[in-house]
Amino acid sequence: MAAIDITPVLKFMVEKGGSDLFFSTGTSIHMEIEGETTPINNQAMAPNMVKEIAYSLMSEDQI
Repeated sequence: MAAIDITPVLKFMVEKGGSDLFFSTGTSIHMEIEGETTPINNQAMAPNMVKEIAYSLMSEDQI
């Protein structure tokens, strides 16, 4: 499985003034801007994609 690079998503969030990112299976990545949640794309995420992103953000001890 190819690694998912979350860096562009984080940079986009900063550029748009976002405060939170939401990852969930069956829907696209969402971010919160000034209290409003909005999708950042229209690609529904598969369970393995969400798992890979989550694991990339955690240490071995957290996994």
